[in-house]
Amino acid sequence: MKNNVLNLLLLLFLLFQSACTKSEFEFENDFNRSYDAWHVFKQQSNNSYTYSVSNSTWTGSSWNTTITVLQGRIIQRDFHYSKFNDFQRPDGGWTIQTVAEIINSYNDLEGTYNSFTPEELLQILEWQEDEHNLGSQKSSVASNLITLDEVYELAKNQWLAHHQDVHTSFEAKHDGMISIAGFSRKDCMDDCFVGITITAIKPFKR
Repeated sequence: MKNNVLNLLLLLFLLFQSACTKSEFEFENDFNRSYDAWHVFKQQSNNSYTYSVSNSTWTGSSWNTTITVLQGRIIQRDFHYSKFNDFQRPDGGWTIQTVAEIINSYNDLEGTYNSFTPEELLQILEWQEDEHNLGSQKSSVASNLITLDEVYELAKNQWLAHHQDVHTSFEAKHDGMISIAGFSRKDCMDDCFVGITITAIKPFKR
């Protein structure tokens, strides 16, 4: 009888300890399932893929960056503004004509963009880097040159780490792979999200 009581107490203690064990980071179980899905995709695609990242600001502008990876090595980065202030990107992409309209809209205002030529502003709104000039667009708001392996590392060690007074988000809507990972500070008002929003992940073949 005494042994039964001791065993029961030990079991209750172990259950209590297990319940109190804190995860290493937020959404740990969801992350681990997503990480497994990523490794399946990585093997099936020969670690060759594209992924697209979207960003926006409270002022109304939004932009998209697509990273191309071949066998684990980044070979291309494509960038464009989807919306620049009040101007929506045309279906066929930004052109000299549409960019000239933007510049003309600033003619009566003191600001940065009315001093640009259409060619200069076009290079800001839409561009592509290849293997020969990766990272040359240093002042751009484009997403950093990182692989999905690095995305998962950042998610685990930074974006999903335990923080005080933040709201943490994690979603995995691309066949189980990351679509959103990051946090927003509760006392922040504008452009608060720190992390990544991935809108597409696709295999790549050259």
